[in-house]
Amino acid sequence: MRDIVLTKRLGDGRLVEVEVQEYAIGKYRCMVYVAGKWVDGPEQPLPLPMPRAGLTNYLGGRAGGPQVALTGAEAEVISSELSRRKAAADGPANQTGFRQERRYRSLHPAA
Repeated sequence: MRDIVLTKRLGDGRLVEVEVQEYAIGKYRCMVYVAGKWVDGPEQPLPLPMPRAGLTNYLGGRAGGPQVALTGAEAEVISSELSRRKAAADGPANQTGFRQERRYRSLHPAA
């Protein structure tokens, strides 16, 4: 099951989905998909070097891939969800050995 935080359509009609993924115990990042394909980029929304028409942040854009511009509100939704997940993962109960091992195994099934 995917955990999609934001869905939007680009001007050219492509669908953008942003999901929050736990890639290691207590470590989260944004995964950006444009038209169903993963786009490499920063782990969280970053400010655009030259904001334009209400678009202030971006995701994606590495290795020649598309850069997805975001409004301030969209970036805030994503950043808030990342912060909430990181704060929940920092609790002392998540640091116990058994629980930590179980979470590791759920992230890295049968190696």
